[in-house]
Amino acid sequence: MGGVQTQQFTPDEIGEYVSALANSRLYRKGVCLSGLGVEDGSHDVLGTTFVPGEAKVGNEQLETWLLRLLAPKVHFKFVTILVDGKTLL
Repeated sequence: MGGVQTQQFTPDEIGEYVSALANSRLYRKGVCLSGLGVEDGSHDVLGTTFVPGEAKVGNEQLETWLLRLLAPKVHFKFVTILVDGKTLL
């Protein structure tokens, strides 16, 4: 596969992902971290072009939509970091 590969995510995929983390044993212990933009099997850093602050579902900001719909209620935060010049969340 040639060129730069990045991971893309839809709002529904992000919602499912955050929900799965919220239901995990680690979250119940108070801490749960994950990285978007890292390949599952190899853990290669791919990066992502997904920008949570720009994502909307209808006219609603993604974070607001997630906070409103996720049950149980989940406190989460998207943090952007650069690794080898690639964006990770």
